[in-house]
Amino acid sequence: MPTPFVGREAELGAIADLWARSRRERSAAACLVLADPGQGKSRLLAEARAALRAPTQLTLTGYEPEQKVPLAAAREVLRSLHGRTTDPVTAALLGTAPQQASRELEPLRLFEATHRALIGSGPLLMTADDLQWTDELSMALIHYLLRASAAAGMPMLLLAASREAAAAGAMADSLEQLLGAQGRFRLLELAPLEREAGVRLAMELAPGIDREAAAELWRRAAGSPFWMQVLTAQGDEGGDRTQSVRARLRGLGPRAAAVMAALTILARPATRSELVRVGGLTDGDVEPALAELTARGLAVASRGGVRVAHDLVRAAAERDLPEATRRDLHARAAAMLEEQAGDDVQGLVEALAHRHRAGRVDLALALRIATAPRRRWVGPDGLRALAAIADAADPAEPGALDLLEAVAALAGELAEFGLAIERWAALAERLHDPDRRARALLAAARAAFTARRNEEARAHLAEAGRVGREPGLLVRLEALAGELEIWVDGRRAEGHQRAQAAAETARRLTEAARGRVSGEVRRGHLEALRTAYAGALQLNDWRRATALAEEMVEVARGFDPEGHLDALTLLALALRQELRLVEAERHSRRAWDEGERSIFPNVRSEAGHRLAACLLDMGRIGDAEAVAAETDALVARIGPTGRISGRQRSVLEGIRFYTADWAAVVETYLATAAAEPDPHYGLAYHQQVATWLARLQGPAARAQVVERVAEARRLARGAGCRRCAAEVEIAVAEALARVGQDEEARATLAAWDKSLPQPDPERVAWRAWAEALLLRSTDRAAAADRLLELAVEAEAASRRLHALWLRLDHARSLLETDRVAAIDAFDHLAAEARAVGATTLVRAAEQGLRGLGLRTWRRTRASASESPLERLSAREREVAELVGRGASNPEIAVRLFVSRKTVERHVSNVLSKLGLRNRTEVAALLGGAAPPSSGAPKDGGVPR
Repeated sequence: MPTPFVGREAELGAIADLWARSRRERSAAACLVLADPGQGKSRLLAEARAALRAPTQLTLTGYEPEQKVPLAAAREVLRSLHGRTTDPVTAALLGTAPQQASRELEPLRLFEATHRALIGSGPLLMTADDLQWTDELSMALIHYLLRASAAAGMPMLLLAASREAAAAGAMADSLEQLLGAQGRFRLLELAPLEREAGVRLAMELAPGIDREAAAELWRRAAGSPFWMQVLTAQGDEGGDRTQSVRARLRGLGPRAAAVMAALTILARPATRSELVRVGGLTDGDVEPALAELTARGLAVASRGGVRVAHDLVRAAAERDLPEATRRDLHARAAAMLEEQAGDDVQGLVEALAHRHRAGRVDLALALRIATAPRRRWVGPDGLRALAAIADAADPAEPGALDLLEAVAALAGELAEFGLAIERWAALAERLHDPDRRARALLAAARAAFTARRNEEARAHLAEAGRVGREPGLLVRLEALAGELEIWVDGRRAEGHQRAQAAAETARRLTEAARGRVSGEVRRGHLEALRTAYAGALQLNDWRRATALAEEMVEVARGFDPEGHLDALTLLALALRQELRLVEAERHSRRAWDEGERSIFPNVRSEAGHRLAACLLDMGRIGDAEAVAAETDALVARIGPTGRISGRQRSVLEGIRFYTADWAAVVETYLATAAAEPDPHYGLAYHQQVATWLARLQGPAARAQVVERVAEARRLARGAGCRRCAAEVEIAVAEALARVGQDEEARATLAAWDKSLPQPDPERVAWRAWAEALLLRSTDRAAAADRLLELAVEAEAASRRLHALWLRLDHARSLLETDRVAAIDAFDHLAAEARAVGATTLVRAAEQGLRGLGLRTWRRTRASASESPLERLSAREREVAELVGRGASNPEIAVRLFVSRKTVERHVSNVLSKLGLRNRTEVAALLGGAAPPSSGAPKDGGVPR
């Protein structure tokens, strides 16, 4: 009979409030329940699940022996979602069938598949019980789904329960950081039931007892709902609580005792067949035994299997197991789990844990885990456990060296580079085969290079070169040597040439193999091409970069699915430099779409940023914003990675410069630049701000532009990147030409020409633009003609946004020479910019028209049911919104491209039409108003 829900009504109400808020605000919320054992945590979670009636419910439960078993707590969640999804890729990742390519089975892909399986399923309630025993990967999945919910506007409530533990504290801190500022996180601590609630519960548990007896029961149970239930079951009217449980355990028959022992050892819900195997029983023994256990309140049978009624019951049972019996049961459990597991790393890790508790070490089992398709699931803790087994093994024992090699490889895959370097070096010392030893040294060198332990990388690489002989291996050695020259030594030309030579060797080997090329040669070919590509970009050998990227696409095709999509993204980058935007858009979109279909989150995030930037160049601003927003939501789920550069993270904000409040975007860029630790990424923000301010405000922004220019140059020197430095200088030349620093701009162009004798087409076009701007100081008519010519060329190359800026400069160049032509040019620009959604450029064009004496705004006709704000013109509404945000008149003038006197007139009109006395009352009125039509957020920042 289910226990009545008594005594936790306030906590249940708080959970219901969070659930309602999550649904109302369409975002994530979380509640963490902390309590000692027996205080009713699980009971509260079960009652909440029943009361909230969420359309989608997921349940995770941690079990003590499975703390190190990857995704053990989420096992049932993944199983249920696997049965629900119709997408074959998602189903494959959520299922248990092994995959061909181990690299496809990283946890991040599984997390994204889980999120994808939940899209469209309605508000989600996820409960996580016994969080203190939840494995690391299940905890990471919980965080992933919370971030995904917050980023995608999907209502989700996490309701977690835990004892006081380090894991619970860490979870509380992270939930507070993620959701606390929005008021969507609650921490509930369950104390023992108060006397009145305890008496009420006792009287419902034991109908017929009076209030005095109920109060005595509450006192003996110390307010614990669990112990009250124990003491009332089977007439337990006195004695110690623990003794009551142990007395019921001692009275068990032999079959029930054997099942109880098996349940205690497995310590999770078990199937009847598992109880037969571990308990040493027959099929006929199980049902009578379970009937006895459930009748005594020691076990609970459900659809998910049979489990011990409570952790306190299991603890009591475990204390009474003799050591020899315990070891024997663990050995049986290990044998059963290993037999069932196949390549399933969860079952294998669980089996290994039972082997350990049985007092045995199994190298073969450890090797199966370290080489399983889902080996990355074991995480850093599991990796260290495997490393300890490998380190303790006798090198002469069969499988010992194979295990050490597998552990070293897994350490690299999990980015545990220190451990990887040590284990690869140790393996190399123990190996006698020259090529195998060279491969181990190469792996140690690459791990050291990635960890920026450059001298170690050189030493291991040199030793590998002395002993290695296999052709494909030698190609890989040369590719890494080239990387060291490019990125560590600064010898970019030498590194590029070395990598190109290695790629040529790989081509010859492939041709000689006649279609039977080894994986080692193909991997070396790809590594050499990547290194050569990086060198070509650094040397600005743009033609070579494109050719290398195209070759990379072909080599990776059918060999490395993720690498193939990466290569498409790199090809798109190279094509964009060549102004082949249509092709660049096609390749980056292919990587973006296939990254979604095959669930490669990292690749898709990088391709998405590239695609959005390409679409922006093409003037497809709406499409660019949609792709960038979806990409940023993906990044919010997967978290920051080394693959996502600072420049790419700014794409959405750069798009909003055109569609929203451009001055707010500039402020956001400067704040981001101040927080960016890497000069390679930080310089781009200062460069872009200098360019924007110079283009929009010209000489009026000279001081700010000069300051940003100086900072961009300083960071470029610190970054030591020739490619970025060249881009900074061409941007500097353009910006200086716009603010009246013509001589310095000309000197910058001259120096740039010497440093970059064969620039790529993108920079050639940029240089021509800067030169046309400088022409205005000597021949405005010629400058206007040249700017219009460049705009037409940009349009022919599908660079529509670039063309709009050039047309703005063309129109401005006509102001002093041909008023009629200037009006036509500004009108044409305004129409074109409006068509693509470039609001900032529309306003710049309208500013030019107003300077020529033309009105550019229209009043809207009021309706009979209008709100006060509908009395305002579109421009007055914009001014009112900015006043409501606290902007001053000068700030409003800058943002809207109007004069201060015009702002004063609009503010006066706003106050008059709304019947208000001052700006404070405007702000109060707009507190509940909708955002302005431009899409700018109310706080002036950029939506994230």
